Amino acid sequence: AIADEHDHVEVVRVKDGNNTHRYIEEYAGKPVWIIRIDGDEVFNPTGLSNFKSRLYAGEFDHYWMIHASTLHVVGIQFDSAIAYGYTQPATEGCLSMYNFNAIKSWKAGRRERLLGLGKIVFQKGYSIDHTFPYWKYHNWSESEFKGLHLCFMPRSPLDPQSESEEELGSRFNIAEIRLARRIARAVNWKYSKRPDYKTRTYAKGEVTKLDISGFGSPLDFRKYDPDYQSVLDTIKNVTQSRQKWSKHEVS
Repeated sequence: AIADEHDHVEVVRVKDGNNTHRYIEEYAGKPVWIIRIDGDEVFNPTGLSNFKSRLYAGEFDHYWMIHASTLHVVGIQFDSAIAYGYTQPATEGCLSMYNFNAIKSWKAGRRERLLGLGKIVFQKGYSIDHTFPYWKYHNWSESEFKGLHLCFMPRSPLDPQSESEEELGSRFNIAEIRLARRIARAVNWKYSKRPDYKTRTYAKGEVTKLDISGFGSPLDFRKYDPDYQSVLDTIKNVTQSRQKWSKHEVS
């Protein structure tokens, strides 16, 4: 529906996410910035609009990657524009933007787009270390490049809705539901008790409360999603069920 309204939007469907990198290989060596957004990631649109002018002015041309300020969300209150979760520096970020003008070539690896770092050939003067941790120099309130990572929220009301911090990893990612992983969990007791990737990587530090004014809500997309109210209700229910261990009062 969005593509139908905007000529510059193109939708491509693929059966395997590991085959998506080929769609961006052609931009290597060109003055193009690429932002990777997964289905459970939401950026602040107002901040991005302001940040774009700084990119065009060349302020970050010295870097090949910029790491955004990231909140790994465990609960959201849309009425008060507050979200709860884990954030840097205690945890790792996952939201990034890439300067393809700093890259001579970047062929597809065995993983999805923008994840095969070993396949990158950099232009002269750049290396894997030329990254800019935006979150380190801008606090959340003043950051223009910031986003929410909803990896601990259910994808729908049918998904498991973990209520305790120990159950956060009840929603496996795509790689973890492949047949080989399912067999490994079934036959290996230690493997089955191993925390999932998201929990091991992102559930670090104390749960923090941050302002998400300007991010919007599912209500803003009711034009495209007639089931937006179900989304709002699910997020509200999950947030309320987690208030006991998040150490924040949730109304």
